Amino acid sequence: MQMAMKKPHNDRYAIATLQAALDAGINFLNVANFYGMGRGEYRAGQALKERRDQAFLSVKCSAMFSPSGTFPGVGAIIGDRYPAMVMKLAAQ
Repeated sequence: MQMAMKKPHNDRYAIATLQAALDAGINFLNVANFYGMGRGEYRAGQALKERRDQAFLSVKCSAMFSPSGTFPGVGAIIGDRYPAMVMKLAAQ
């Protein structure tokens, strides 16, 4: 919903797009914490708020941002920290 776009859309536009997809019969949404630094998850949640039984939701958590909000890259997340990262993201 934003990861590869040059200019991010506003939440209302993105949520309306997801709801139109649901109306058209699309029932599989795939989000991740690193799509728009969490905006993708938020937007999917808002789009599904009243329609949760109408879609399957796939959530990935393979990346984590630094405290400053930057993405350190895949190499920085490999190793023993991975299980702890998944637990931290699940608690959010």
